[in-house]
Amino acid sequence: MERSGKRNRRGAAFLERHGPIAVITLNRPEVRNVVNSDVSAAVGAAMETLAHSPDLRVGILTGAGDTFCAGADLAALTAGHSIDAPGHPDGGSAASSDMTSANR
Repeated sequence: MERSGKRNRRGAAFLERHGPIAVITLNRPEVRNVVNSDVSAAVGAAMETLAHSPDLRVGILTGAGDTFCAGADLAALTAGHSIDAPGHPDGGSAASSDMTSANR
């Protein structure tokens, strides 16, 4: 998931470090970066990295392709799949609990 400088177009989302800046990219451009459980888990992991890395001071969330994010993956929801990160206690990504507890 994590890269320094060079783009890694693999995975539902990825983090690139640019000095003290973390760029987290949603990486499902073929479906306008809609959020499914893979995206939730990948963004949560990236946000945990941001929250726990003293060398990272700023996080930028962006999307691959022409669309930032079209919202929830309605096809996944219609099929009965969760869009939450698997096993996360607050029913979403790790981002919410880690970022609110981070002292920046």
